[in-house]
Amino acid sequence: MITSKHDHRQYRIVTSPNGLKVLLISDVKATRSAVAMTIAAGHFRDPEECPGLSHLLEHCLFSGCKAYPKENQINQYIESYGGHINAWTAAEMTGFHIDCPNEDFALCNAMLANMLAHPLFPEQAISNEIQAIDSEYHYKQQDEQRRIYQVDKETCNPNHPFSQFSVGNKDVFEQYPVNQVAEMLRQYHDVWYRADNMRLCMLSNESLDDMESKFLPEYHILSNEPTCQDEAAEALYLPQNLAQKIEIKPLKNLHLLTLSFILPDIHQWYRNKPETIISQMLGHEGEGSLLDYFKHRGWATHLAAGGGMQGKTFKDYTVSIHLTNKGLKAIPDILNAVFYYIELIKGEDFPKWRFKEKQQLNLLNYEFQDDVKASDLVNHLAIQLHYYPDEHISFGEYVLDDHSPEPARQLIQLMKQENMRIKLVSPTASTEHMTKWYNTPYSLSPIPDGWVNAIQSPTPVKELSLPSVNHYLPEHLSLLPLNPELDSPIRISQHLNGESWYGQDQTFRLPKGEVFITFASPEFNLDINAAAHTRLWAAAIQEHLNNEFYNAGVAGIYCHLYPHQNGVSLHTSGFADKQLSLVKDILEQLTQAPCIEPYFNQVKLRRVQALKNSLLNKPVNRLFTALNTVMQHNYMPEELTQSVLNSSMEDVQNAGKRLFQSHWQSLIYGNWMQNEAEQLDAFIAQRFNNNGVEQCENKILELRELESHFSFVNCQHDDSALVHYIQAPDNSAYDILMCMMLEHILSPSYFDWMRTKKQLGYHLGCGYLPYREHPGLALYIQSPHASADELYLETQRFLSTVPSGIFRINDSGWRKLKENLARILNAHDVNLSMKCQRLWTALETSHQTDSDKASLTAKVEQLTRSDIAEYLFNLINKNMGTLSLLSVGAKGTAQDLPARELTNLAQFRQKEKLIQ
Repeated sequence: MITSKHDHRQYRIVTSPNGLKVLLISDVKATRSAVAMTIAAGHFRDPEECPGLSHLLEHCLFSGCKAYPKENQINQYIESYGGHINAWTAAEMTGFHIDCPNEDFALCNAMLANMLAHPLFPEQAISNEIQAIDSEYHYKQQDEQRRIYQVDKETCNPNHPFSQFSVGNKDVFEQYPVNQVAEMLRQYHDVWYRADNMRLCMLSNESLDDMESKFLPEYHILSNEPTCQDEAAEALYLPQNLAQKIEIKPLKNLHLLTLSFILPDIHQWYRNKPETIISQMLGHEGEGSLLDYFKHRGWATHLAAGGGMQGKTFKDYTVSIHLTNKGLKAIPDILNAVFYYIELIKGEDFPKWRFKEKQQLNLLNYEFQDDVKASDLVNHLAIQLHYYPDEHISFGEYVLDDHSPEPARQLIQLMKQENMRIKLVSPTASTEHMTKWYNTPYSLSPIPDGWVNAIQSPTPVKELSLPSVNHYLPEHLSLLPLNPELDSPIRISQHLNGESWYGQDQTFRLPKGEVFITFASPEFNLDINAAAHTRLWAAAIQEHLNNEFYNAGVAGIYCHLYPHQNGVSLHTSGFADKQLSLVKDILEQLTQAPCIEPYFNQVKLRRVQALKNSLLNKPVNRLFTALNTVMQHNYMPEELTQSVLNSSMEDVQNAGKRLFQSHWQSLIYGNWMQNEAEQLDAFIAQRFNNNGVEQCENKILELRELESHFSFVNCQHDDSALVHYIQAPDNSAYDILMCMMLEHILSPSYFDWMRTKKQLGYHLGCGYLPYREHPGLALYIQSPHASADELYLETQRFLSTVPSGIFRINDSGWRKLKENLARILNAHDVNLSMKCQRLWTALETSHQTDSDKASLTAKVEQLTRSDIAEYLFNLINKNMGTLSLLSVGAKGTAQDLPARELTNLAQFRQKEKLIQ
């Protein structure tokens, strides 16, 4: 098996006696273990009479098995002691994965193997999970992507399994007696959950030999019966489904033009990757590209090439273009440009240098990829085990050692009218049908003659040209000498209005680095108009940077300019070679006030659309937006809309000038020498030099001082929702520990109370949520059938039961909770990006240092159950700081809540106390 030369892990592929193929990964540095199982069966295997059955089975496998018969016993145990278990169902595959402390890995494997091999399917649990899936179905009713997806399902070959409803709901499942549903689940499980149809990947700090001898035998209980062979696959589209225009009316203000081409199975060419070569040209964003051409004409804001559905026998290749109002009227011209560009690609005939350049990029990305969490790695590789030969399980997505142009020639020839569908998603769409499951209005008709002419005989567009050689590809990848004292950044300069910090990574040792530069001034967000102007300026500049430096991103050097509470920040990341030169080029352009006129109107329109569409966001997401707004003294999206609409070009250009009246701070961290960092510091100081700068104060709302403790947030969604935030009384080490411990106690219990016992919702949870170092906890839930006040009152009832329940945690459980908290406090950064972000946050907020972590860890051992129970009791009974945000949905609210209402979220800005 090919692995990166920088990968310290050991790998072994084995096949169990029952036919289960397994990838073992030994990582001596791992502080957590993880295991993932994938089954080559998803909703494409659902029986026609019961769509969604595979999804229901995934849910019901958590409802009890032979060795662990209690409902939710397995996930309750794993979640209670610092682990995580989850599952997913896709078209052709289902997956289960667990991550946990190393010492619990043996038990977690025993649990996973038993729930997959010997499920019990108790009838009450099936009824509960049908309710949960129905909640999930309603939760996704206003998911725009699913609504559009359903149109694809209803306009494809009705004999292809893609056409079936995949989620399931009460209407589907409750047409059968629950005992009959249980029998269908058993039959599906017996047919597809067999060892030779499954793939297992596990990672642990144990040796490969020990993993094979200690953990793998647990899975010998899986069925060794051979899985039946696939039947001949139906075509995804019939001839009558192609050369069609589909119009779809969305919920949001969205104009999307998608060209969809049906291609054969592209996996056969995984060593050649012809579709990525084509996508790299169609999706290019620099000068001469389709997107650049569309932007300069005001027709489109985004373009993406290469997405779409993919299965074992087909690829639905898409080119998606986000249109403006002007672009909506120019579709024939847009189609002409796209198909002229396709003709340019055909004419070039795929020279080998394009394959070699892509091969070099793939090798760089593979050899120097960031580490990922153990759970993400095993989940990913458990999928890859189904698709690639042993040598390419890890490398298959990157390998490109076949430079033949023939596969790309075949694919580009298929990008023609008789092999395509055109989808136009717009509020102005003319529709005559409605989808069954998601109530999406749509219509279907032949491609109009005016469009056909542009497709079949495109006229030349002189502004378009294919991408040239990428000069940003890194050349110098050697690691520079290290100074052991620089792992934590040091300040290398301090100016009257700025400072720079520099460090060298000692942990991951990659030829990469990251640069952060923030420009802070109260003037950026002095009032709502200034905030709107700052956001528009940052968005317009980012568009300019995307155009100017697109090739840098392709080569693995990324740049991002973004607004925040105190101003704007520039962040670059990726390969160190050529990155500091890129930073200087960007800063030089900022000092010269780059022309943003080509982007201004598009950015303004897109911002207004996003602000208006925010009312249609999922209620929980909308409530968290409101919470962040209130806590950090910002503005709600709907408040900003009018200011954005009223903004002029001059207003936005003036916002950029505030860079020169700002206090700046930079962090240069990575594979650079100190003299290089000092040169960049001098460059910044010379161009952004101002002696009379007022520094910003970072403040959050102090909830103890609120006169009101709940508020209703306007949300255009039928579901009700609640976000209940509890702010710690102080930001001491004790409060941090208490809130982090409470997260681990509350999270599985809240899920069990609100979903399993009360059946109130599908999307819910509890998490540790600090603001500017100040600790806190957020409980959230969204429900399709319960009222907002019911969610609020039931959450209060739940919280009232927890203090006494804490005393029922046995000694072993309490020890494991404390051990897990200590592990979290001492957790290492997973990758260089995570480390850089942590270091930058520490500089921005004076956050805890490693020595603070050691101090916190020492205090963990002293925590008692009485401490945590008393702390929570005081939080919920002595009004130490809470805020509940509610969305009423279609159910409304039926009763008065036992708290005072904050009727206007904006009111607090003038009168409520802030914590500095």
